[in-house]
Amino acid sequence: MTLNLDGLTGYVERDLDADPARWFTGRPTVTVPAETRPGAPFLDRLPPSGAAALAAFDRRAGALERAAVEADFLSLGQPGALEPELGLLRSMK
Repeated sequence: MTLNLDGLTGYVERDLDADPARWFTGRPTVTVPAETRPGAPFLDRLPPSGAAALAAFDRRAGALERAAVEADFLSLGQPGALEPELGLLRSMK
């Protein structure tokens, strides 16, 4: 398999669940203890691409509250994402 940016973009949402199931067929699922989280305190220490990747994994651990993401959308110049009934904000309900 050749790795390239297009193939990796969206990998967490698209393929992450299927790959370990394929690689470890018949093995029990590992549950990460709650005290292992969160990864958020490390985001400011990472370059933007690394922070985005870690945030993508963190999103999978549970639903995010609006307060947890509001500043991120504003800092990225994406205030429209905070409008009710639009895009990502709609899926956070």
